[in-house]
Amino acid sequence: MTEQQPKHTEIPGPKLVFSRMDVPRRTSQEAILAGLEFIFSLQEGEHWTDFSGLERSPDVWVTSYVLARLADVPSDSIPRDLSLRREESLDWLMGACTPGGLWGASSGLEADADTTARAIIALRRYGREAPPSAVEFVRSCQRANGGFAAYPETSRMDGLYRLSTPETTVVAIKALASRNPAAEDFLAARMQEDASCSWSRLSSRFHLCSEMLDMDEGLVPWYLLNKISQRTAQYPGDNAFEQSLLLRCLFALRMQRAWPEAARLRNLQMQDGSWPAAAVLGPAMPGAALRQKPHILITDDKRVLTTATAISALAMGEGQPGLYFGSDLPQPRRFSES
Repeated sequence: MTEQQPKHTEIPGPKLVFSRMDVPRRTSQEAILAGLEFIFSLQEGEHWTDFSGLERSPDVWVTSYVLARLADVPSDSIPRDLSLRREESLDWLMGACTPGGLWGASSGLEADADTTARAIIALRRYGREAPPSAVEFVRSCQRANGGFAAYPETSRMDGLYRLSTPETTVVAIKALASRNPAAEDFLAARMQEDASCSWSRLSSRFHLCSEMLDMDEGLVPWYLLNKISQRTAQYPGDNAFEQSLLLRCLFALRMQRAWPEAARLRNLQMQDGSWPAAAVLGPAMPGAALRQKPHILITDDKRVLTTATAISALAMGEGQPGLYFGSDLPQPRRFSES
């Protein structure tokens, strides 16, 4: 029997309305460093919170997301003090798991496959390994239709949270780091629809595409790459978060259009090094409850998620071989020699 997905209309992110007349133009390296300084200035202890509109911030989920995105910045390009604080955040994430070696979206919340997979991915990007129980838990959340759900069938969460979703499926495949034909078929079917209207934790046009292009080489079939290419060619980035995700896709696909889009993203940066809050939670994040109150947008009001994504996108461009894009620029210099 085919699993039914709930209907959800995409909620667009907030439009940009601020003026940049007093913000100096920055190079990509300067923009990345300013963004890093902003991100680390908002650390609460050794981790990050965001989405103050929720009764309980998904601190573990946010920290896992941020750490994974910051891994796109080479370690030798980050000032030593910030690098040490990043290591402290990794220690915090390791300690935030349940006694069984799993992770929930918030400290003390029931473990879920989406957050656990993101924690596995974040730790692995820095050479750390999650407990084997975490990998097995993610694997156990695959459904008969090939997709992965955030919560296992035995969870006490509402049944909607136990449905498979494209977003959780992608991060699960990345965490398991192996081909999964059934999951690929599930994603292919969902990509025929409007993937931005799925039951997801982030309401975004490009988030699923960006996550898919993050998969290890060989884990994304050509027909899914074709779908992603079509989406990136069809739609613009409507706000700072979408622009960042779009740029990550363009760099991953080696498209010349990436360079003017990178300049556009830099121009959206604010004086304090952040980018305007634009990441919007979808209904699948526990506590968001957007199904009941569709007029309420829960954004990353602390600007942590959007800024981390923008940093990642620009860092991907700095790591690309310039001649591949028709540029004679040399390889990027370090941001800091400290």
